[in-house]
Amino acid sequence: MLLQDPDLDVRIDAAAALANHPDASALLAPLLQDPDHEVRAAATTALASSPQAHQLLPPLLQDPSWNVRAAAAAALASHPDAHELLPPLLQDPSWNVRAAAAALASHPDAHAGLVPLLAPLLQDPDHEVRAAAAAALASRHEASERVSPLLCPLLCPLLCPLLLDPDHDVRAAAADALRTLHSPSPPQAPALRHPAALADVLSATPAESAALPAFLRAPRPLHADDDRALADEVLRWALLRMTATQQPAVSGELGPSLGHLYQQDLGDRGLVVWVHVQMDPFELARQRAVPVTANVLRAYHVAHFVTASRPTYVLLACVDVPAQAVQALIPALVEQLASPAAQLSHPPLLLGTWFFAFALPHRQPPAERHDRRPRPRGSSW
Repeated sequence: MLLQDPDLDVRIDAAAALANHPDASALLAPLLQDPDHEVRAAATTALASSPQAHQLLPPLLQDPSWNVRAAAAAALASHPDAHELLPPLLQDPSWNVRAAAAALASHPDAHAGLVPLLAPLLQDPDHEVRAAAAAALASRHEASERVSPLLCPLLCPLLCPLLLDPDHDVRAAAADALRTLHSPSPPQAPALRHPAALADVLSATPAESAALPAFLRAPRPLHADDDRALADEVLRWALLRMTATQQPAVSGELGPSLGHLYQQDLGDRGLVVWVHVQMDPFELARQRAVPVTANVLRAYHVAHFVTASRPTYVLLACVDVPAQAVQALIPALVEQLASPAAQLSHPPLLLGTWFFAFALPHRQPPAERHDRRPRPRGSSW
């Protein structure tokens, strides 16, 4: 009989071939004790859809081989007591088993009580496990039960930092999970459609003047306290330029821009002015013809001539998550921008996959000049 063949590969292939056989449980049960771990793993996987899997497979969660434990975890996703079987797997020394345990929670039939147990895996040292945990949370949207709103305050602070994870798969899974956990919220700032729309956000200065086109044609060093009105116009233009949907016909003119504007004051750490577009840079370029990288470079090459009185950071977030998730990341983004490594890099910087940022030069003006030119109402930088 092939299941007892002395050749290892034959036994493995025979076990896989019996995955949907009506007598699979009786035929494959002996292979769960096979001396070779690959055969035990193959038999475990083949029994995943068997009605007797819940009785046969739990002991395999303590198998000495990680691939058998991982196969058992994946096969038991629909087990009625899976939420009781999972905790030991979260501490398994093998990342493969921990990742399988996370995937277990994403199964449509998995118990909703598994979701809170994913939180520690979001901080796992292995990127495969972090990605699996975040993906499991995202997949709950398609399951019969959604993640309880009571869990959002617990999970969202753990997911937000993963948007800056070094691994692309982790960042993508975290973004998917954040979209699932957050219900749609109304805009919290005016849409960026024309510079005049930003007047109440950045300052009360007029949105148009003859000075801006001249500055854009020939940028020159400018301290914000020397000409507050022009400095505000330059910053406003730079913010709009980052997501402009078409190239300006003449200097100073811009077509419609996408996104929403936010401003976050971090006290001594500085001011962050950021634009949020709920679309990744690749889709933004493909669907809306916005050349994000070229736009950000042009915005930086103009804005960096302006010197602020305090640390000021300009950020573009092109990521399909709620604005609250980006806001939670702002301190971490500023920390990266202020790091020695960032100081040695040529701005603007790409942080993660979706964040473009640069810092404006800053220095305090002489005290007597600062006293003579008080900061206009509405200006924060």
